[in-house]
Amino acid sequence: MNEIIVLIIKIAVPLIIIAGLIFIGRFIARKHEKLSEKIVSPIITLFIFLLMVILFTQTSILSGLEWGAIDFRFYMRDPSQKSVKLEEGVKMNKINPRARKDIVIIGIDEETINDFSNQGIQWPFPWEKHAKLTKYISTGKPNAILYDIMFLDHKPGEAELAKALKDSKVAFIDYKFDVEEVNKQLSDHVERMELLSKGKFPVDPKDHNEQIVDAVTPPTPELMRSAKGVGFANVFPGRDSINRMMPLIIKYKGAYYPNIDLSIVMHYYGIGLENVEIKIGKYQVEEPAKRKNGKT
Repeated sequence: MNEIIVLIIKIAVPLIIIAGLIFIGRFIARKHEKLSEKIVSPIITLFIFLLMVILFTQTSILSGLEWGAIDFRFYMRDPSQKSVKLEEGVKMNKINPRARKDIVIIGIDEETINDFSNQGIQWPFPWEKHAKLTKYISTGKPNAILYDIMFLDHKPGEAELAKALKDSKVAFIDYKFDVEEVNKQLSDHVERMELLSKGKFPVDPKDHNEQIVDAVTPPTPELMRSAKGVGFANVFPGRDSINRMMPLIIKYKGAYYPNIDLSIVMHYYGIGLENVEIKIGKYQVEEPAKRKNGKT
């Protein structure tokens, strides 16, 4: 309910301001009969335009309208539901009927961390544990396995994890871009970038936007060679510090790099890098049978 009230307020404020300007304009026109509507109307239009520009560029009011609408749609799609404790260690959660049944999220929550901690295993968990989990999940013949844990440093158990990823044949791992340059690169950074560059897209010649990132830390080379694919997992919050959107691609040093979701979708639908052409500002997807020159 609070989300609905906030959205109504965000919509009402600009409308009240615009209505007030119109009222003032008509009031001035009545007070000064020599001013015709042909003069007053363009002036009011100009004031409203300037107001909208100021509100959009200097404040977050208009952006707040969009953010509020997005928040409201998320709320309507999946209202927050509190879990119900049935007994010690057992909770019941209401399942969103719109959620796909073929996607399973294996979360690491506070209870998981506490349970492992009681066994003397601290977070971050040893890579041998991730390898064991990967092997277990692989027995179910999944279409894809995504690790939303960044394996960026060399650690014990790397070889075992790499083997588990390779044996699964469908494992994906992610990494991060940084908005500021890193003063000192990892010793194997060049090798990492060579492997990462195998999954990049050509830049749209008409894309003159500046890149928003200045550095990247890919996963370890051994894990990248073993994984089915990689993708970045950056989320850029709005000015209100709330995460709502995740870019599908990031431009970095003359190339586009896909995020982890895009990499998995391409794998799921059997789409290769050679079948994708990125045009900034255009949205076009063709059925496989209708593709021209193998491009999608």
